[in-house]
Amino acid sequence: ENGERDDSFYVMFNFHSTAHVFDLPKAPGGGRWHVRLNTDQGLFIPEGEEKAVEKKSMEVAPRTIVILVEKSGRKQDGKNRKRTRA
Repeated sequence: ENGERDDSFYVMFNFHSTAHVFDLPKAPGGGRWHVRLNTDQGLFIPEGEEKAVEKKSMEVAPRTIVILVEKSGRKQDGKNRKRTRA
């Protein structure tokens, strides 16, 4: 709305009784996917502490939701971060 780029997310739902492998799309901003939430592990990872996904696919455990967030991987790149007003 204000010309700034917002975060991109990819959400995987596996409500089946067995694990499922998801092929991951390319991150739309050219960055890398990082795990933000994994309900199987009871993990909500705070912003800035997410672990990068190293593969092009990801196995999701039964009855699990996983949320990935795109990160540029460069701390100095402000394009993927929202600005806050003082």
